[in-house]
Amino acid sequence: MNTIVCKTLTEFDTLADQWSELWENSDCQNPNVKSGSLANACLHLYQGQIRFIIVFDKTQAIAAIPLTLQKRRPWSSVAGLPNNQWGQWGEMLIHREYDNAATYEKLAQSIAAATCHNLSFPLIDQSSPQWHQLLHALKQQGCAVIDSYAYDVGIVKHKSAWSDFQSKLSKGFRKKLRKYAKSLSQMGQIKFEFHRNLDEHSVKPIFEAAFEVEQQSWKAQHQSTLADSGMDEFFLEQAIQLAKSKSLRISLLKLDDRVIAFEFGMVGGETYYSWKIGYDAEYSAYGPGHLLAELMTQDFHEQGDCQIQDTVGPVSEATSKWASQFNQRHNLLISGTSLQSKFVFRLIQIAKFAKRRWSSVAQRWENFGSRKSNVGPVPTGQISKAV
Repeated sequence: MNTIVCKTLTEFDTLADQWSELWENSDCQNPNVKSGSLANACLHLYQGQIRFIIVFDKTQAIAAIPLTLQKRRPWSSVAGLPNNQWGQWGEMLIHREYDNAATYEKLAQSIAAATCHNLSFPLIDQSSPQWHQLLHALKQQGCAVIDSYAYDVGIVKHKSAWSDFQSKLSKGFRKKLRKYAKSLSQMGQIKFEFHRNLDEHSVKPIFEAAFEVEQQSWKAQHQSTLADSGMDEFFLEQAIQLAKSKSLRISLLKLDDRVIAFEFGMVGGETYYSWKIGYDAEYSAYGPGHLLAELMTQDFHEQGDCQIQDTVGPVSEATSKWASQFNQRHNLLISGTSLQSKFVFRLIQIAKFAKRRWSSVAQRWENFGSRKSNVGPVPTGQISKAV
């Protein structure tokens, strides 16, 4: 086995086809990890140093991982997966026919050789056996790991009949959905559009219509829309890359001909990933986001082309109503090989330990204070004892 480390996007472009072929032969279903979407994200979001680590068995790519060098503090840098609030492009790729200890060992050695910095692996799916095997291989290389819980993600399963799934929603929520639909239909005709086979030239007009909706949402009041953050062009380019690989999905809820809610998503294998959601605040009283989710979920059940829906971000009150189960995401910090990295890692360990101890002490004092406050008035001549 040998390793190639691409340090520029130009170098990565020469191996892009082999990277995408490895994606097809791996268990990774996130289409953002395909070469086109990944390269576009690194170009726009990670202008610093990048490392695309690819392990080969002769000419066959059998394992890969993308890393970006990120400066966290003036005295500390980490090599991290390209995952952030805009999307998740950082996944490990392992060829199904080479999913064995030797491959993970070689990938771990390649990671250690490619960077001496501490490693930051944010938002890792703890249910993945591949990540457990890579972490085991890194520990064999002498690396230490700090594992921190990040959040839960809602997972919606579409394997049952729509009527069975619908019956499992709470009675009160089903009643609300009927009320939303009835009230909205009195204002006009409700239309649902689910675009599955968009080509790259059809994406822009739909995106522009969705951007207009977002400017009417609550996010506009907080100046947190894509346009406000300067990310609209990047999202459009990402959508075009996804359309090229036939992974893009766009759903729209219309009242007559006016778009009042939208969702951008992507499909890899049998999994649909929610990417971007928005609705017109003028219609918030009619639950346009929930109505769109209902129509989408019904469509997934009836068409049968998507078995699992990953809501991607932290579970919210809205997404929890639809979720069939919840999966944990964890942030991992892994010690590097240089003396500076090991020193910084040790400082972080000490800081986290001190924080846990302080929280424990503070909780004890809080409990002690509440117990004292529960003691009743003391009669004259008697001594109160907190029990």
